[in-house]
Amino acid sequence: MATITSKIRIGLVFSGLLVLLTGCGLHQSSQAPARTWETNQEEQQRQSRFIKKIGQNAKLVYQKKHQVLPSIVIAQAIIESDWGAAI
Repeated sequence: MATITSKIRIGLVFSGLLVLLTGCGLHQSSQAPARTWETNQEEQQRQSRFIKKIGQNAKLVYQKKHQVLPSIVIAQAIIESDWGAAI
C-alpha cells in the first residue's frame, strides 16, 4: 500500500512541476504596455517588420529540419521579446 501512495505522491509532484514550468507567465497581462509615442499604423508597421524578420529565418529552418512550424516560432518570439522590444 505504501508504494501506491508513494507513486501517487510522486505523480502529483511531477504534475505540479509541469504546471509551474508551463504556466510561468500566465499571471501576466496578455497585453503589452501601450507605446504612446506611436500611432496604430506605426505599431502595425513595426509588428509587420518584426514578423517578416523572424519569419524568414523560421521558414528556412523549418524547410531544412521540419521540426517547429514557423507560426509557432513567430508567436513565441512575439511573446518572449514583446514584438522585438527586448532584443
